[in-house]
Amino acid sequence: MCSRLLVGLVLILSPAAIAADEAKPDQWQRLYHDATAQLRAAQDRRAELASQNTRLVQNIAELHKRLELAEDELTGLRRELDALAGQATAFPAVDPPAWVDTQWPLSSVDSRWIDQ
Repeated sequence: MCSRLLVGLVLILSPAAIAADEAKPDQWQRLYHDATAQLRAAQDRRAELASQNTRLVQNIAELHKRLELAEDELTGLRRELDALAGQATAFPAVDPPAWVDTQWPLSSVDSRWIDQ
């Protein structure tokens, strides 16, 4: 990889050097140093991206665990709700006058119906 990049840079930049009257060694040295600096920067960036990718994979794994726990909790709550709904009755288990008083604000009117 490194040698391919270096050869590619030399081939690209060599026409400019050949076009000059005489290629000077310091120009070649500068081109070599520029190419190696770019290669080092690319390798550093690649290593940085790899470490960031590792961190993101770990975060995703933790989020999946948290999602599974939340789904399990939701399933448990739904089962509990279904069990409570099965136990519920249509009317409260109290005496009718108390139930009527809590349902209608005109309890005096309703009480004459209950007293009969």
